[in-house]
Amino acid sequence: MSLTGFVICASILSVLLYEKMFAGGWATAVIIAGIAALCIYIRNHYRETKEAIRSVDQIFSSQPFGPNMDAIVPDPVDQTAVFIVGTSRGGGLHALLWVQRMFPGHFKNFIFVNARTVDSHAYGGEGAVEQMRAEANATLQFFVDFCRSHGMASSSYLGFGTDAVQEVTKLCFDISREYPNAIFFTSKLIFEQDNWFIRLLHNQAALAIQRRLHFDGLQMVILPMKV
Repeated sequence: MSLTGFVICASILSVLLYEKMFAGGWATAVIIAGIAALCIYIRNHYRETKEAIRSVDQIFSSQPFGPNMDAIVPDPVDQTAVFIVGTSRGGGLHALLWVQRMFPGHFKNFIFVNARTVDSHAYGGEGAVEQMRAEANATLQFFVDFCRSHGMASSSYLGFGTDAVQEVTKLCFDISREYPNAIFFTSKLIFEQDNWFIRLLHNQAALAIQRRLHFDGLQMVILPMKV
């Protein structure tokens, strides 16, 4: 289908340039070339970002698990660190280790939260939602097992919705009622060469969640993760 669309569009452009080259056809060629160059730049940026995140995952994948094998149930009255994580295990471990380093011994519970967006892409094939759920649960279970192996009480929450920010916010409110001494943490990508266009290419979900939680009196800290 993509090849057919390309052939049709290329044929139309060729005819336009042949018939109207000096009657405005050249402007069409310039505009199309500019749009194509912009799309290629955006695609390359996302590819480089994914590679950088993959490198972070590889770095933190070497973090050793502890010897403890027993599940430790979180105590709702203890100080609780809640981590809003995504698909990157490196990003979640980066936030966890950062909090442990900055607040040694302060938090007793470590809760991990993830929300997945269910849209038309989730229904692309049979079992797509189940596969998404299995992948999300595997990532959350990795964090829980890592904490428990080091003798830390841990648990996880998973949600699905059409708006990830709204679903994460809802989960955070539920957690705050169960764990009244909770502080929320999440990571945000920081680029070495940052500008308004780079920020435009990446959603501001962390800031949106922080704004909603702060408005309702919940504390949230955004941790920078350089890529």
